[in-house]
Amino acid sequence: MMESSAQGLSGRQNPIERFADVTVLVLCLSIGLTGVLASMGITVLVALAGLAGLVAWISANRPPIALPRLPLITLAALIVWAAISSLWALNEPKAFILCLRLFALCLAGLSLLYASHGYSPRIRARLNNALMAGYTLGLLALVIGFIYIKQTGDSLWGSYFNDPLTTLNNGAVIMALLLWPVAMIVWSRIHPAAAVLLVGIVASGLLFLSSGASLLSIASGLIAFVLVFAFGRPAGLAIGVIIAGLIVMAPPVMENFSHSESLKNLAMDAPTSVEHRLLMWDFVTSKIAENPLLGWGMDSSRNLPQDAFRLAPNMEIMPLHPHNAALQIRLELGWPGIIIAAALILTIFQSILNADLPKFQIAIRVAAASAYLSVGAVSYGVWQNWWIAMAWALAATVTIAIPHNSS
Repeated sequence: MMESSAQGLSGRQNPIERFADVTVLVLCLSIGLTGVLASMGITVLVALAGLAGLVAWISANRPPIALPRLPLITLAALIVWAAISSLWALNEPKAFILCLRLFALCLAGLSLLYASHGYSPRIRARLNNALMAGYTLGLLALVIGFIYIKQTGDSLWGSYFNDPLTTLNNGAVIMALLLWPVAMIVWSRIHPAAAVLLVGIVASGLLFLSSGASLLSIASGLIAFVLVFAFGRPAGLAIGVIIAGLIVMAPPVMENFSHSESLKNLAMDAPTSVEHRLLMWDFVTSKIAENPLLGWGMDSSRNLPQDAFRLAPNMEIMPLHPHNAALQIRLELGWPGIIIAAALILTIFQSILNADLPKFQIAIRVAAASAYLSVGAVSYGVWQNWWIAMAWALAATVTIAIPHNSS
């Protein structure tokens, strides 16, 4: 009976492939709730689904899938350079071990991406339903957590300092990112107006939380979607080039921001986290100037001497990482790392824009990529396992959400 049920899910004869398909279904159904309640669990979901997909990849009889080569080659080059830079890192053994973990996680993510292809319209519809149901569960968890905080002044889960709403921040970001594949499903299966309404409702709801990163994510994704939907692939290429350019030029750009008097005046009226970031980025740019060519080495941000720069006895100027992906890569991996990272962004956008898909689907993919990268510009460490796992999960869910007539 169990085998019959599994075969009914995937329609495949190979039991290994059926198991891989079930893990993808579980990921679609649980990623929203996992992201809200325990975002670190996304790493586990991607690792398990990726492992099952890897076994299916090796042993199954699926037709070959042409995954984009240039982004994978560039990603491999970035990991290799990061491993080389661990030779002069401030925490050399841990830095190299981190590179090995990142390699394993990226292999799992690639396998998950492989497992997300090749579905029949009927099975893709089930996966779409699971993704929409999982997204609804995630939103419901956010609402329950918010109501509990407002009623009690405490949080249902997670630890916090001063503001219990911050325990919802990771979940808010994940809901903002998953909004794009879910919006694609709603647009294609229900009505475009329903998708627009969904984006509006989610964005309005996130206004009540304390996650500026989630709002930035939706705004960035929405701008990218509108530009590509209106002007096509040239707009997508322009977005990719601008993002890559900002990554390379991050230190001088951030230095100008942190020294701008008008921005400092605005920061005085903004949340304290904004002012803290400006001070942090100023500190990071000064440290980049000390080792401009090769950087401080992989994952050295958390070990940089900074006691003389403390904002308060109990507050470091840079807790763990710069909260900006471009600055962290330049700080740790130097010019080679930032050039490879910019090339990675360009090749990702190139692969998105070269896909033989309708303009609407291209626009959704560019929106998802832009939304993810915008969060990386203001929050999270670039090497955090769950954040990298989320990138692979987002790529997989966008692939799964492609309408049936594009299969």
